[in-house]
Amino acid sequence: MNYSSLEKFVTLSQSSVMHEAIREYHWKQTPVGKQDDWPVVMQMTVKLVLASPVPMVTLWGDEGTIVYNDAYIAFAGSYHPKLLGRPIRDGWPEVADFCDEVMQRVMRGESLSFRQREMTLHRHGHAERVWLDLDFSPITDKDDIVLGVLGIVVETTDNYRANETLAFDRERLRMMFDQAPGFMALLSGPDHVYDMVNQSYLSLVGHRDVFGKAVAVAIPETVEQGFIAILDHVFQSGEAFSSTAAPITFYDADGQSRQRYIDLVYQPLRDATGAVFGIFVEGSDVTESVHTFKALQASESQLKAASQRKDEFLAMLAHELRNPLAPISSAAEMLKMISNCDAKVLRAAEVIARQVKHMSVLVDDLLDVSRVTRGLVELKMGVVDLIATVESAVEQARPLLQSKKHTLVVSHTPVLPSLIGDRNRLVQVIVNLVNNATKYTPDGGTITLAVHNDGNHILIDVEDNGIGIGADLLPHIFDMFTQAGRTPDRAQGGLGIGLALVKSIVTLHRGEVRASSAGLMAGSKFTVILPRHSD
Repeated sequence: MNYSSLEKFVTLSQSSVMHEAIREYHWKQTPVGKQDDWPVVMQMTVKLVLASPVPMVTLWGDEGTIVYNDAYIAFAGSYHPKLLGRPIRDGWPEVADFCDEVMQRVMRGESLSFRQREMTLHRHGHAERVWLDLDFSPITDKDDIVLGVLGIVVETTDNYRANETLAFDRERLRMMFDQAPGFMALLSGPDHVYDMVNQSYLSLVGHRDVFGKAVAVAIPETVEQGFIAILDHVFQSGEAFSSTAAPITFYDADGQSRQRYIDLVYQPLRDATGAVFGIFVEGSDVTESVHTFKALQASESQLKAASQRKDEFLAMLAHELRNPLAPISSAAEMLKMISNCDAKVLRAAEVIARQVKHMSVLVDDLLDVSRVTRGLVELKMGVVDLIATVESAVEQARPLLQSKKHTLVVSHTPVLPSLIGDRNRLVQVIVNLVNNATKYTPDGGTITLAVHNDGNHILIDVEDNGIGIGADLLPHIFDMFTQAGRTPDRAQGGLGIGLALVKSIVTLHRGEVRASSAGLMAGSKFTVILPRHSD
């Protein structure tokens, strides 16, 4: 059967680039000769190759003369159209050894297949790493004589790099997943099969072999503790679940139990259609925190009990101390009334009376503190005249001020807003602050008492030029039994409860009290801040 030309076999559209190129090429100058002399098998193979949308190439004879289709042009790059009609080794010199091996083996009748074959090509004028899927088959005539090689070339570089990037991202995600401080796990399917867990999770469950197993199988104790039922609900409903300090008990291989407390989140995972396909488990082992919190609770209860016993003791002590003071005071007064009494006895009686009065003040402070700390003080609230309140306080504090030859400077704004409070208790606050300043200011000092308002609050300032307050003491100045440093003879006196009482009374008035000092021997300032009455 004779055919005059390839035209009788190739009926492709005239728009086919390679159809035109093959038709116009001077094949007579190549080993395959004129088109009219091509074997039928060769012409039929070329026809099939030209019709294929897949990049295909035929390599004819031992040298592998190249004939390829339109789909191969993009792969050939700048080598097109020079590849057409050239031996494969000359057409792709950078991979000549590979081409020689393919030609030798396939021309012997072998079929070859390569997947993700890495090569370095120069098809765009520079070295370029590519990955290819290659299939080579022998082309035989009716007598099974191999005439050439049929090659299918699919470039997978983009897919390879995408998979490489995806693999890198997965590995990075796995590393982040594994190094996360909290425990994590990925569960798939309705049986909650472990797909991935991190080291923290394995540590939590006792390093069991969980991969590829359902939670109920890998950790059977979770069934009776309700965790599987929760996982089932999350998977079926698509609703997330979270819990704080949830108790869970694990049983080791030797039957020993370990109770842990965990913060836990079950987050459903959805596919592109919105269907739940798995659950992301995330959480933290908070066992140590729970144990610490319980210990703190126990300590707090013990401290509260001790504080209550202390308050009860102070109340009892104050009452027991107060009982003998009245007869002692009466006895002292009776001694002073005796006519012709010895001068030494009279001086002793005066000392006793003075000390009894001082002792009475201390006992009253103790009683007040015990009442306040036990919540037994009820304020007698009413509209307070601040100016009159200050005057009463100054009158009570005057004897101590005069005994130390201090100058008291009192000032207030002409008009003060109304204040709702317990007048007697506010007098007590001011007296305690002035007395405190008096005690800790050397003789002949100056103390200022100023009352003013800043709009929403009324401020009472008591400032002195005394010994000041050290930075280490300042944060604790309102604590019970706290005092500034004293000389060994305890010249300042007192129990260190006056400022604690001030803070307690001010707090009951929904106010606050602040202390400030530039340091030792730099004086100090106390400011009481009280809410003004809304007219």
